[in-house]
Amino acid sequence: IAIGGENGSVQFWDPATGERLHEGSADGHAKAVNDVAFNTGDRLASASEDHSITVWNTENGTVDHRIRQGTSPFRLTFDANGERIFVGDGNGSPHLVILDGDELVRAAEDQTTREELTGSECQRHFEAECPQN
Repeated sequence: IAIGGENGSVQFWDPATGERLHEGSADGHAKAVNDVAFNTGDRLASASEDHSITVWNTENGTVDHRIRQGTSPFRLTFDANGERIFVGDGNGSPHLVILDGDELVRAAEDQTTREELTGSECQRHFEAECPQN
């Protein structure tokens, strides 16, 4: 389990024992955490009021990647493969972050639109009709 705090910390807890495993605050966020999401492996992403997305290693609580944005990310989720993070900011604009294993492949600094995503990516992230490409 992961909990994001008003102070910018992200705490990792063992649901079986109720024990706190890690607290990522020094390398984490400078402002409140808006959302956290797990992938299918050993990564967690957190979105913060400090205009950043942080990708954490859940095994040891360390930061793998930090992505700065122009606005505060408000909500985020991983795709089914755990390789893409779909992010919605406070203005309702979508953003896409692509990971490849431990590497950050691309962080869309500009707003990602339906037209920029492939048809299947678009359908996974948007409820509205997507272009066929």
